[in-house]
Amino acid sequence: MPLTKQDEQEIDQALRGLRQGDFSRDAGLEFLHWADLSRPHSSASVQAAEVLTNDGEAIEARASVVLDEVQGVAMLSQTCDIVFSCRLRPFVEVAPLIEVDENVVEEIRCRASRCRP
Repeated sequence: MPLTKQDEQEIDQALRGLRQGDFSRDAGLEFLHWADLSRPHSSASVQAAEVLTNDGEAIEARASVVLDEVQGVAMLSQTCDIVFSCRLRPFVEVAPLIEVDENVVEEIRCRASRCRP
């Protein structure tokens, strides 16, 4: 179904106030991504690999599509690209927000301030 003028206006209006670095912590978001199930690292890829292993299937080193429920998303696209009409810039890039333990948070803080752990 082609994008109507009304669709375009609604999408442009929804994106108009967003900036690079903005984030949303909406409940129930799902994030579709590629994963190598022979080396899983997201919760969805770990679960998918476990299902295959439990079913006795061999896991090949290749990209597989997985769907993961996430805590929210962060806007990665540059602000100038976000505010263009969706007809000119039909995609924005987002990254999933994930929950990490306090040790990881401290490591991130330390690296940001260039301290030594």
